[in-house]
Amino acid sequence: MPLGIGWHPYFTFQTIADELQLQLPSCETLDTDQQLIPTGKQEKFTKFKNLTAIGNHDFDTCFQLKNTSEFFETRLYYAAKQTTIILEQSENFGYLQVYTPPHRNSIALEPMTCPANAFNSLQNLIVLSPGNSFEGSIRVSLELC
Repeated sequence: MPLGIGWHPYFTFQTIADELQLQLPSCETLDTDQQLIPTGKQEKFTKFKNLTAIGNHDFDTCFQLKNTSEFFETRLYYAAKQTTIILEQSENFGYLQVYTPPHRNSIALEPMTCPANAFNSLQNLIVLSPGNSFEGSIRVSLELC
C-alpha cells in the first residue's frame, strides 16, 4: 500500500504572521513548477536557521529536513507575548511545508512524510507490504517566557 502522511495545522497568535519570528531546522527547499509540483531540484536554505522575523516573506514552500537529531524542531515566536510554539516531528516526517495565506492572520507548519506529488514521482513514498506498519510522531508544545 502506498502511503504519504501530512498534517496541515495553521497557527496564530491573534496577530499577523509578519510580527512573528520563525526558526527552521537544517533544510533544503524543493523547487516547484507553476503547478507547485516539485521539479527534483533542491537548494540549501539557511535564511531561518536562527529565529528570524517573517516580515513580508511569503511562504508556500516545501522543505526537505536534514537529520540533526531524532526530532526536527521548528519554532514560531511572538515577542510581544514572549511565547513560542514548538513543532517537533520525528525523522520519518522528513518534510515540512510552510505556508502564509494571503490574509497573513496565521501560518501553516505542515509536517509530511513525502513531498507533494509523491504518488507519481515516488520521492520518499512509503510502500507498506502486508503485515507491515508505519509509526511516526508529531508534537506541538507551547513555551511561555
